[in-house]
Amino acid sequence: MSKLSLQGFKELLVKFDRRVGGRTAYLEAAILLLAVTAGFIIRILPSRWGFLLSEFDPWWHFKVAETIVERGWAGFFEFPKIVVTKSWYPTGIQIGKVFYPGVSFTLAFIYLSLSSLGIHVNMLELASLLPPIYGMLAIVVTFLLARYVIGTKGALASALLLAVSAANISRTHL
Repeated sequence: MSKLSLQGFKELLVKFDRRVGGRTAYLEAAILLLAVTAGFIIRILPSRWGFLLSEFDPWWHFKVAETIVERGWAGFFEFPKIVVTKSWYPTGIQIGKVFYPGVSFTLAFIYLSLSSLGIHVNMLELASLLPPIYGMLAIVVTFLLARYVIGTKGALASALLLAVSAANISRTHL
């Protein structure tokens, strides 16, 4: 009886192998996984010095997201009217009119979503980890786009090159 179940399991694996595309597909997936993993490890290397935001722009995005989070979900709708008085003293700055909200909205949305699910995270650490996560997503999206345009081999090369690209790492590191 165990021989029948072992034979059935083997047949199931063979069917799965045919559906996936054989060993070539496994190799392609392994290389893509290697590129994504290497890209993530390279991007989080600065974490040994702590979760910090570097440069001015990430701090400004963080501050705007913090302002949205203070108001809760309504902060997204109040955004055009929010005036930050700690900047451009004495009048303050109406951030909804002069600021692109994409990065701040994304951070605030993810933070509020996690909080709503009962998952409590430090907002600064979340803001620090989002760029490496976006870098990993960029590697996968580049692979998918390049596979559509130039084929699988070129797509794997594109993914590997983007994983170690200094220009991309400088914008998506911790």
